[in-house]
Amino acid sequence: MPVVSTFALILVLIAIGRVLHWRGWVPGNAADVLNLVVLHVCLPAAILLYAPRLAFERELI
Repeated sequence: MPVVSTFALILVLIAIGRVLHWRGWVPGNAADVLNLVVLHVCLPAAILLYAPRLAFERELI
């Protein structure tokens, strides 16, 4: 993805979050819940997905 489209996607997602919060469709603790989901679901899944692909070499030390 080019840098400009990635930046635009981030801005669009921030705007969507602001609108959802402004309309009252998102509870006040939504950020805490999303952080816990990332910490307990997404991070372990990424580790399990990418850890077998790592090549441990002497130069890394």
